[in-house]
Amino acid sequence: MTAQALGTDEAARTAALYHQRMAETLTLLHTRLASLPEQNRPRVLHIARLEPLQVDGGNTLVDAWITAAGGRNAATVSGNHRPVSAEQILAWNPDIVIVDASAGALPATSPLMALPALLAGRWWRNPRGIFAWDRYGCEDLLQLYWAATRLHPELFADIDIRSVAFTFYQTFFHVNLTDDEMTRILSGNPPAPDNAQERKENSH
Repeated sequence: MTAQALGTDEAARTAALYHQRMAETLTLLHTRLASLPEQNRPRVLHIARLEPLQVDGGNTLVDAWITAAGGRNAATVSGNHRPVSAEQILAWNPDIVIVDASAGALPATSPLMALPALLAGRWWRNPRGIFAWDRYGCEDLLQLYWAATRLHPELFADIDIRSVAFTFYQTFFHVNLTDDEMTRILSGNPPAPDNAQERKENSH
């Protein structure tokens, strides 16, 4: 739709390339995960906000990429940003917890500090680049790779998410990121203040 609105040949080529890359990515994930038993697909909880607690359930893009990456949504609710108690999350007891980059910090007094996934180091902040990878944007293509390598590192050991992301931003945004910028993106952290100002000035 964006390419049609822009109405240029370059926009049409970019849209077609993106569709091709997305199809290739989904095929790769499906092929490698096809024979994976249901019990080997980890139960993943995606936390949208930490204060107040909100999670992303079924019938969402989040649920779609969790499933495509070989997981099962641990939340038994439907929709985005659904309010939930810490006690409910403890009862769900997810194998993996992924936290939105803009969710905030987990309070030291939160009952979630006792969550087995957190204690086992299977609690990750989601990457965020030009937009949140885990939300409704084109970086969802990167989210599929990132989630698959987190959920099943043994099946996707050959995928270097940094390399994939560098190529993605060069191809679709014509941006050559530095190693520090990529580290910040993968950690879900904002750009360094100097870099953010420099990017803004260079865009004018």
